[in-house]
Parts: sequence; C-alpha cells; structure tokens
Amino acid sequence: MGRVFVLLVGGSLLAAFALACAGDNKTQTGSQLDASPSERRAAAEKAVAPADQEAYRKSVAGRGIVQETCSYELDAGIADCGERGRFALEPPPTSLDASCVVGLAGTSPQFVLCTSGNESKFYAVGT
Repeated sequence: MGRVFVLLVGGSLLAAFALACAGDNKTQTGSQLDASPSERRAAAEKAVAPADQEAYRKSVAGRGIVQETCSYELDAGIADCGERGRFALEPPPTSLDASCVVGLAGTSPQFVLCTSGNESKFYAVGT
C-alpha cells in the first residue's frame, strides 16, 4: 500500500512539473510568432550592404569562409540563420525568390550573402 502511495505522489509531482515547463515554452514561442515584422527587425542584428560590393567581395575572398544556408523573411527583411543569428538586412532584398547564406570565420558570422535570380548582394555583419 505504501508503494502505491509513493508512486501516485511521485507521478503527480512529475506531471505538475511537466505542465509548468510546457506552459513556459508556449508563452515564449507564442510571443515570438506574434511579433510584428518591425518588432522582429528591431530585435535582429543589423547587416548593411557595402556601397562597393566588388571591393567587399575581394576583401572576404580566400579567408576560409564557410557558408551556411539561412531562411529569408521577406515581410521583415531578415535573414534567419538559426543558431548563427538573425540579421536585419539594409537594404533588404525585395524579391520573392531571394535566398541567403551566412559566411562564417570559425563560428563567427562575417557577412550575409543574398541571391535573387542573377543578382547577389553582400551584407556586412556588425556594422
């Protein structure tokens, strides 16, 4: 009889803890999804397109940069590179078919490169 009581109490505590944790995650996820494009943009790190794209391309060439794919949020002008960061692109690509990658030196983001059709544009991170 004592074992049944211990199992019931332990199970109840475990269920209560799981519900409390699930409630916390739902609130955070919901608030991120409910943010407006301008709020999401304000929370992202700024990445600016250098005026001289060719000079910038040459400055990063041959530096052992590794590229990882990002998703592009057209409504907010943000490259979402997962654990590498979210970058508010200035000026943002306006094409529906834009695709972006983040350029990494080690684990540190150096630039975002977005391509749409035959056009590509670099965005310097941390400027």
